[in-house]
Amino acid sequence: MRQHSILLSLLFLTATSFGQTKTNCFEIKYLDFFGLELLDTMKFPASELDQLLITDLAKNKKEKDRKTNFLIPFIVMQLKDYYPTCSTNIDTSTFRKLKQLYFKIRQSDISIINDKSISNQLEFIRQDFYSQVQNDSLLPFMSYTLDDGPFYGQLSKYIPNYKKGIAYTTDFGKFFITKYSNKVFVTVINKQGKHLWTRIMTGNLNRQLTEINLSKENIKTTSLGYTIVMFSEGEALKLYLKSNGDFRYYFHSW
Repeated sequence: MRQHSILLSLLFLTATSFGQTKTNCFEIKYLDFFGLELLDTMKFPASELDQLLITDLAKNKKEKDRKTNFLIPFIVMQLKDYYPTCSTNIDTSTFRKLKQLYFKIRQSDISIINDKSISNQLEFIRQDFYSQVQNDSLLPFMSYTLDDGPFYGQLSKYIPNYKKGIAYTTDFGKFFITKYSNKVFVTVINKQGKHLWTRIMTGNLNRQLTEINLSKENIKTTSLGYTIVMFSEGEALKLYLKSNGDFRYYFHSW
C-alpha cells in the first residue's frame, strides 16, 4: 500500500505541475502517444525522488513485469531540459536522481554512461527510450492506466461476413465491428483490400465481450499509429494499432 500511495501522490503532483509548451531544443519523439506532446516539463519534488529511489518497485514477478515503466516518459521529459543547449543552470542533484531512477526502473547499470558527457548521457537515454517505445512487449506498461489489460483478444480462424458489420474508413484502410454468435469480432482490411487480422474481443479471465460501440471521431492518430476509443458493455475500451493497421493491444475499463 505504501508503494501505491507514493506513486499515486507522484502522479497527482505531475498532473498539477505542467505549464505551457517550451521551445523544444532537444527533441523527444513519441511523447504524443502518452499525451505529453503539448505539455511543459513537470518537476518531480526531491522528496518524491528520494522516496522512489529507496522503494522496492517490484516485490513479485507480476509487479516486476509492470514495474513503474509508466514513469519513464515523465522522467525523459524532465531530463531533456538538462541538455546543455536547453539550460545553463543545471541542478546536478536532481539530474543525478532522475538518472538513477530511470536506470532503476530499467534495471540497468547506470555506470555505462558515467564516463560520457551530459549531452551523450541524455542522447543515450533518449535512444534507450525509443527502443522501449518500439518494443510492443514494453509499450503497454509505459502508459499510466487503471484499466484492465493489456488484452490481445483471440485470433480468429473464422472470418465473419464483416461487410455486414459496422464499417469505419481510416487512413490505413477499413475497420469493421461485427457481432456473430454472441461474440464481437474486429476486422481490419488495408487500403489494398487485403485482410490483415480478425480478433474475437475478450476481457478479464478471457471472457468474450458481447458489445462494442465506436464513434468515428474517436479514431485518434499518434506518432506510433492509432488509438481507437470504444465502449464495451458500458466501459471504455482503448485499442492500439500500428500505423499500417496491425494490431498491438487494448485496455478495458473495469
